[in-house]
Amino acid sequence: MDCVDASDGGDLSTCDRCKRPLIEIDHYGHRFIGCIECNRWGWRGSKRLLMELPEEELEALRRARRYP
Repeated sequence: MDCVDASDGGDLSTCDRCKRPLIEIDHYGHRFIGCIECNRWGWRGSKRLLMELPEEELEALRRARRYP
């Protein structure tokens, strides 16, 4: 999974729960935008973040963001 800053456009730029910037990830060929802290994800252009990633994938994302 790759992650990039998602603040370059789209309808969402910050999490409505924690107010942190959202990131965009490539999740096995699907592009998701979401909050790594709240574990809420959707698609670019979505009005809401609807799904959660499994905990082990979320941990991998956190590790990847610490060591670019």
